[in-house]
Amino acid sequence: MPIVKSMQAIKKLKINQVLEILTTDPGSKKDIPTWATATHQELISFEERGPEDFRFLVKKLK
Repeated sequence: MPIVKSMQAIKKLKINQVLEILTTDPGSKKDIPTWATATHQELISFEERGPEDFRFLVKKLK
């Protein structure tokens, strides 16, 4: 579900704006970076804040 919500959210952003993604899904550690690469966005940062607490910053490039 984090990927679907991220896709919807990034469509609303302008080029060079940053999307903050907060998730509790451990699969996101692999899925979000893969999605960012596949959609030609920039993964600015990833932070694992706990066993089920993840934060990503993705910059919209396209």
